[in-house]
Amino acid sequence: MNEIYNSKSVNKDNVRIVSPEEFDKMTVRLFRNQTKDERDPEKLFKILPNPQKNMPETLSHYVQEYKLEGDKYKPVGIAK
Repeated sequence: MNEIYNSKSVNKDNVRIVSPEEFDKMTVRLFRNQTKDERDPEKLFKILPNPQKNMPETLSHYVQEYKLEGDKYKPVGIAK
């Protein structure tokens, strides 16, 4: 995995490989540092892989916003 990362990573200063446990800890820290307004439970963002093949590395993923409607989250607008 490190070999693939090293061969494909453009900006290694902003990207690193972490374990799922470390990722969970990072997520908790980010959540705790958010303001009350940023913790809107009605809103959710997901980072998803781009389904189009042969995209530049900078476009390999996209962010989709979801909004809670009833008991389900529905996509909002166009993915970024």
